[in-house]
Amino acid sequence: MEKRAFLIHGWEGYPEEGWRPWLKDELEKDGFKVIVPAMPDTKHPKMDAWVDCLAKTVGTPDEGCYFVGHSLGCITILRYLETLKGNQKIGGVVMVAGFTSNLGYEELETFFKTPIDWKGINARCKRVIAIHSDNDPYISLHYADFFKERLGAKIFVEKNMKHFSGSDGINELPVALSSLLEMSGGGTLPVKTKKASSPVKITYFVHGTTVDNQNDISSGWKDCELSELGIKQSKELTSQTKDKKFDAVLCSDLKRAVQSATITWGGMYPIIPDMRLRECNYGDLNGAPSEEVEALMEKAIDIPFPSGESYKDVEKRIRELIKDIIAKYPGKHIAIVAHRAPQLALDVTLRGRTWQQAMEEDWRLKKAWKPGWEYTTQ
Repeated sequence: MEKRAFLIHGWEGYPEEGWRPWLKDELEKDGFKVIVPAMPDTKHPKMDAWVDCLAKTVGTPDEGCYFVGHSLGCITILRYLETLKGNQKIGGVVMVAGFTSNLGYEELETFFKTPIDWKGINARCKRVIAIHSDNDPYISLHYADFFKERLGAKIFVEKNMKHFSGSDGINELPVALSSLLEMSGGGTLPVKTKKASSPVKITYFVHGTTVDNQNDISSGWKDCELSELGIKQSKELTSQTKDKKFDAVLCSDLKRAVQSATITWGGMYPIIPDMRLRECNYGDLNGAPSEEVEALMEKAIDIPFPSGESYKDVEKRIRELIKDIIAKYPGKHIAIVAHRAPQLALDVTLRGRTWQQAMEEDWRLKKAWKPGWEYTTQ
């Protein structure tokens, strides 16, 4: 399938401005056919005209089509994806300084008169990368979080790039090139982000089977013991991980996680309990039948369990933990022993999943256990 890349400029932009000529040349070296259309009436843009221009430029979309938008070009691409029919899908989208409101400018109102069809866009495109600057004078970083939540976008935050415009002195954008090459299965280039520390490798383990597990009870913050099976599993994990070397083992401070970590690696590595690795606090449902807890899981992404936490509360403490891990263990390999919710939070924070996606892809649904899941902080 031919690889086509469409580079869409923003408000008052033009094809030859800024980093687009450089990106076009680099993508052509990798075998892309690159099209950089001049969008109509750039001083007074209208959504229908811009989307129609893009649709005519693309012709018949397919999964060999990739899009790179800058500023207003990003919402143009998303609105175009809303118009696709039947089984039409594209390969991926890279958004540079994207946003989802008119930013207070009347000139942009036509792009935001109707709600964005996030579900439809997700059905048309599974690969999205959003690139933002930490000092953009127009675009808040909260849009990056929004794209991550709604589209499962992978996020890059560049340092001192302002609005990524030619007038800002941005004539090359390696992070956009690397992102597009990676999502299209081409080569990759080193990407500079604001994270200066060496990446930390994390191998995640779940604690052994507990008595509550065997009785279909969701423990939450209720302390419980490993069952005989759980003790056996923890002993077996020692030999199953004999080829792995860790610099430290972090674990939840709940008894079942500490017990698992100690049985498996006690005396081999430092065992460091951390409250932030606890299971989600089910509040009034700590120790309740699992079917009662699982029935509320999706709702609890945003709304806390009665007298407990939401899954986004778990995500917040895991994000804080990751920051500490990056600062304390740069370039190291650590093991984590904990529970379901912290692992799903890692899928959200380090793999760019939405909470809905993380829950739908949870290995527990297919009982696909394995001795460790690999993550990296970059």
